[in-house]
Amino acid sequence: MIRGTTVRGKGGGELLMQRILRVLLVGVLLLLLLLGVRDVLRPFVPFLTSRQAPAADPAAAYPREGAEAFAVRFALVYETFDGAHPNVRQKALAPYLAEGADLAMGWDGNGKQSAVQGLPAGINVRDGHQAQVTVAVLIDNGRWVYLSIPVIADQAAFAVAAAPALVPPPGKASSTQPALDHNFQEDSALSTQLRSSVTTFFSAYARSSTNDLDYYSAPGVHFAGLSGAVDLAELTSVSVAQGPPGQRAAVASVRWMDRASGASFVQPYRLELVLYADRWLVSQITPGR
Repeated sequence: MIRGTTVRGKGGGELLMQRILRVLLVGVLLLLLLLGVRDVLRPFVPFLTSRQAPAADPAAAYPREGAEAFAVRFALVYETFDGAHPNVRQKALAPYLAEGADLAMGWDGNGKQSAVQGLPAGINVRDGHQAQVTVAVLIDNGRWVYLSIPVIADQAAFAVAAAPALVPPPGKASSTQPALDHNFQEDSALSTQLRSSVTTFFSAYARSSTNDLDYYSAPGVHFAGLSGAVDLAELTSVSVAQGPPGQRAAVASVRWMDRASGASFVQPYRLELVLYADRWLVSQITPGR
């Protein structure tokens, strides 16, 4: 009986192994079948098609900031000349120009002027090596001119490819000063209550008075202030909005007195206020309304 039991056990094990192998074989065949069906359907079913990464934009490789700084330096030299010493300008221009470029850059050798300041005013990148950089140049007689300068780039090296051209200054935007938020409803009582505190805060803000600023600032908030560049002449208006308990927004207009020039200017600010230990404190100050 022991031998009979052993034989049957071996036969059962072999049968089980055969079934497992059949299941594995069927699974492999089904997998191969599904892969084949996917390859057939791939051109017709979008999500089965492998997504290719978008082609890189060649213009993205252009070193914009470096080209703008280079163009500003060139523009200052280009707009500075003296007919009595024409060679001075040519020597100053030479390091900026591509090989074989006209060192005079179209100048007839007459006149005299000096460029005193240049600012980047826009850039139109064509590809990874070419761009038109617009520079605003302040001339010594007080007028501004705008130059479009063709700048070629090779990694961190730059050159002016050809003579620049004068272009019009940017136009004036048609939009006006934004009005207060339509949802801004004033809390008149709180506006009156906080007027004295807001006045003291702006006075300290003008002088960068650390102790006074910290007294009116929310915990953990520290304002640098204007370091005495101006004095507070007056708080012309302050309006605190209605809002949830413990948190309010306010808009204020202040008149700064510029001691250096003797002039005063009214300027707007927005304050974020928080209630802390029964006192309204400033958590943020931003220019504008």
